[in-house]
Amino acid sequence: METSTYESKLSVERIWIAILVILGHLGVGLNVFSVSPILLEIINDLDVSHGSAGLLISLPPLAAAVFGIPGGLVAVKLGQFRAFALGLLLMGAVSLSFILSDFISLLTLRLLYGVGAALILTVVGPILIQWFNSKQLLIVNSLNAAMMTIGIGISVSLGAKVSDYIGWQLSLSVLGVIPLLTLLIWIWKGNSQSSLDPDQRLPKPSEIISLIKRKAILLLLAADAGVMFQYTALSGWLPTVYTQDHGMNVQIAGLSASFLPLAGIIGVFLGGFLPLKLGSARTYLLIAGILVVIGGPATYLVENQLLISISLAIVGIGSWLYLPTLLSETMRAAMFIKKDVAIIRGVMLTFTGGGMFISPVLVGYIHDISGSFTTGLIMCSVPASLLVLAGLLSSPTKNSNSKSI
Repeated sequence: METSTYESKLSVERIWIAILVILGHLGVGLNVFSVSPILLEIINDLDVSHGSAGLLISLPPLAAAVFGIPGGLVAVKLGQFRAFALGLLLMGAVSLSFILSDFISLLTLRLLYGVGAALILTVVGPILIQWFNSKQLLIVNSLNAAMMTIGIGISVSLGAKVSDYIGWQLSLSVLGVIPLLTLLIWIWKGNSQSSLDPDQRLPKPSEIISLIKRKAILLLLAADAGVMFQYTALSGWLPTVYTQDHGMNVQIAGLSASFLPLAGIIGVFLGGFLPLKLGSARTYLLIAGILVVIGGPATYLVENQLLISISLAIVGIGSWLYLPTLLSETMRAAMFIKKDVAIIRGVMLTFTGGGMFISPVLVGYIHDISGSFTTGLIMCSVPASLLVLAGLLSSPTKNSNSKSI
């Protein structure tokens, strides 16, 4: 009877952990590209160049890149509960956008958000490993990624419309409230779940290098960075491209661009649940790679509205299809040791965040010089082909949810 009661309590606690982690990913998604649909308003109101405005998109990924590995070390040092709480608090800084709305203040708030997002995405691996088995991990990773894409879709599709009613400053602040609400629930329900003491011994640099020096891991990290290099450029600039080059109004442009993250929801669920039954890691890497290589350039090269929507759906699915496999494979590579998973997640953020920082700024500055978005966007699409290479060179083993995990 006591065993049954304990298992029931454990099940409830596990559900709370899943909900809170998923809400954390929602907060990441809602705010990562929240400035994209209102970028023209910000450019006009604050009188900044396209290149400077691109920093509002790329600064959070830069913070994630710089803070990726240190974030893993912070997660090890602080422990899971405190690191997750700190990440939510830092992300919630963007709720101050309605009173700190000059350009430098906005950059500072976006920087704090990026550091917080890096902490969330780093510490979530060890949290999940503590509470879920290998089969459940693929599903929860899929749900987390899905919620992040839902958050992106909501902010990109509705950002311009909400801004029309309450102003762009307050619209940014509203999105920043979500991480703060999640923080309150985490303090209420998450504390009892964080039963593990923080690992006080930080890994040596040689230990970090030994974790990531395998060619398979490096290739996966590079491929993920390449895909997000393109994805960030598209997410950040397509609403502006569709407004300035395609003649769409701001709301229609934002709605069109939202096909990218919304299609990603389909990709995430396919990538999370199909591997439970069939296919190998190579299969999903290859298919996703082909989709992003074909769909990415088409989103800004075609003129027809239907073809634009199809292109966005193709690249949106491809950009998220491989992610559950990638996250689960990196957990397996770390042998499900929580400290090592935190470090590998941090390294992944460094790779990916670096690419995500460069691409929006690159597109903005090339536009300032040439007057064209196309050249910069094409340059940002090339690295996405690394995902195809990763698929071709990966071993044809069963996905990590199978018995081999």
